[in-house]
Amino acid sequence: MPREGATSSAWWAAPAEESYVWAWVPAHLKAAGLSEELRATVLHPSWLSGKLENTGPAALESDLLLLSDSVSSQLAVAVRQNAHLLGPIAPPGSAAATLASRLSADGPAGYAAGTGLITALVWWWTNW
Repeated sequence: MPREGATSSAWWAAPAEESYVWAWVPAHLKAAGLSEELRATVLHPSWLSGKLENTGPAALESDLLLLSDSVSSQLAVAVRQNAHLLGPIAPPGSAAATLASRLSADGPAGYAAGTGLITALVWWWTNW
């Protein structure tokens, strides 16, 4: 995997065909005690988008629940509450835009706005 910064690999750059990466990398990062890399991976806009596209909302929720911070917990709730809208939909990338539209301003969207998460999710969708 390409490296992003000194502490994190760009797991989100894995091709869709690498189903093992998409399914298991967060669990392996957690088991290895790599909490910074886990957080950097699971909260990266490209991971959120790719995880939705490659494994679905239940798997994304599971990844988010591996973290113990309020942002991840709130994102997990948003994913769970909107799972019926985040399944396979066309065109590719639509699930990311739908997730972005479901984040409330007082919840994880506050974090998302500060990090550019919503902008990144929408950009990813429109440039797929």
